[in-house]
Amino acid sequence: MKKKLIIYFVAIGAGILVGKYLASNFNLSASPKTKTQVSKNQEEMPGHQDLSQVVKISMEELKQKQDKGEKFYLLDNRSYEEYREKHIQGAISIPLEEFEKKISELALEENAEIITYCHGWHCSTSKIAALKLKEKGFSNVKVLDGSTKEWEAKGWSIESS
Repeated sequence: MKKKLIIYFVAIGAGILVGKYLASNFNLSASPKTKTQVSKNQEEMPGHQDLSQVVKISMEELKQKQDKGEKFYLLDNRSYEEYREKHIQGAISIPLEEFEKKISELALEENAEIITYCHGWHCSTSKIAALKLKEKGFSNVKVLDGSTKEWEAKGWSIESS
């Protein structure tokens, strides 16, 4: 019990530190902003990522793409453990920690449609992955406004590995 409690507090502390780092280095906010809501000064701030470039896709839109058999890449940016437990059908596991290596291994076409997701819109991981893809020259990148948990709650296909 004592060991679990220590691990819990260490995890909370690490989460706070990571959150502060991401917020200060990637200009992340709690609520998503559209291009018109982002001030000119904020877009030009050196050392900060421009979240106005992040395009959102709803779970319903993603489900329609799946049902129609459209070609796209769905990247799960959560940990391998979370991916193995359950993930949206057809997703490829690319944790942010291994993003650079795994993306180059996929050899995606620059015009490929790529959708990233993690724990929902409030989670910054998929937004950071989307911005990294844009920096690499991929132009058709979107972030899912939803999570595996929300997907499963709708009764849609979930896989585990």
